[in-house]
Amino acid sequence: MKKSNICQNAYFDSEAKSMNSYIGKTYDGDVSTTMEIFDCNPIAFKRTILDTAKSIESYLSNI
Repeated sequence: MKKSNICQNAYFDSEAKSMNSYIGKTYDGDVSTTMEIFDCNPIAFKRTILDTAKSIESYLSNI
């Protein structure tokens, strides 16, 4: 494992611990004003997954 990967994993682990108290809880907030101000049009979940897969594929092909 590369040294940079070890550092990234260590950072992620400490971040994950801090999220432990949020597991099983939900957030219900109205962000409609923010979406209107920024003219936000959320990306469909399917598009998000496909874009993520494309990014991972591109990353892996450059290793």
